[in-house]
Amino acid sequence: MKKSRLEPFKERIIELLSEGNTYNQIVDHLYYEHDIDTTESAVCTFVNNNHLRDSIQIKKPVCTQCENYIEIGTKYIQTRSSNVRVCKACLEVIPQAAYISPTFCPRRNENKND
Repeated sequence: MKKSRLEPFKERIIELLSEGNTYNQIVDHLYYEHDIDTTESAVCTFVNNNHLRDSIQIKKPVCTQCENYIEIGTKYIQTRSSNVRVCKACLEVIPQAAYISPTFCPRRNENKND
């Protein structure tokens, strides 16, 4: 079986996943840190084929308990089938797949100490 060209970066990908990065953010990190040109789908396939999500410590985001957390209902966003979670402090959308507080979260350092 042919090895993936992402194999040398497996530990870094696990680290980025555990920090709550999206596949797109992982692609960016790999490009800027290691000059690897890859795609989101390649990273997704690598993660799934190697069961990397099983090897990370999953923490639930504490966003819902934060005073900056709001949900925008589908009534206001016609193209969405589910509510959009937003951080008012930094005006960013919280990804649905976020396992821990997103990288842009102003309270993220507080969460690491928990």
